[in-house]
Amino acid sequence: MLEAVITDFQENGINECNNRDYVKVPNFVVSATKVYSLNH
Repeated sequence: MLEAVITDFQENGINECNNRDYVKVPNFVVSATKVYSLNH
């Protein structure tokens, strides 16, 4: 799952949310830090 999230960030950017054609708060750093818990 972590690999899928990183790939998505690389392809779509790190946003607060992505939903088809809708993107909210581009370059939302908090979204990047939340995936840290996936590795534990």
